[in-house]
Amino acid sequence: MASSPRQSLRRVLIADDHPLVLTGMEAVLRHSTFEVVGTADGGEGVLASLETLDPEILVLDVNMPEPNGLELLRILRGRGDRRPVILVTATISDEAIFEAVELGVDGLMSKDCAATSLIQCLEAVRSGGQWIDQVMQKRGLDHARRPRPAGADGLGRLTPRERTVADLVAGGMRNREIGLELGVTEGSVKVYLHRMYEKLGIQTRLELAMLMHHKKSERS
Repeated sequence: MASSPRQSLRRVLIADDHPLVLTGMEAVLRHSTFEVVGTADGGEGVLASLETLDPEILVLDVNMPEPNGLELLRILRGRGDRRPVILVTATISDEAIFEAVELGVDGLMSKDCAATSLIQCLEAVRSGGQWIDQVMQKRGLDHARRPRPAGADGLGRLTPRERTVADLVAGGMRNREIGLELGVTEGSVKVYLHRMYEKLGIQTRLELAMLMHHKKSERS
């Protein structure tokens, strides 16, 4: 099996306006397979470093000076820049969690978890997956279920094929990757997702992933 093109990624840029946080994350990565090629204390520094340092993965504080981490993610995706972005935060709203995932964030974690989970997150992202810590998953699920409470109850209405697609979405796979895994076109995956959204009364793949994670946690 061919390796993922992400598996060679190692050059990391870290941005946070708190020096102790920057130092801590650098220390975590010092003896890992990842190389910290630069740091920044705000969004302007990140934008400048993209040209001079060409980092392969960005670890960004959500609440640093503008453009903050979420705004940078919005800027990058608007440019068509798909390099992996991991957001770290002390505080984030439920709406911001949704927007980040919709924009294609690759990792999302609390600063409280960074010391123990940053490398795990980076490894998951480098393998082509998406890593969102469990607390934020629960918050996102709770937020998703409030206006559309029928979602979780509708999982039993999914066909076996739809359930497989849902499991792959929950595992962080993109539509193209799901199509390759199942031997179908990316367009067919989109049709499956549209049909599943209607059955579940949801609107986004984040809500689908949250429902699947919640169901799994109930069984364990």
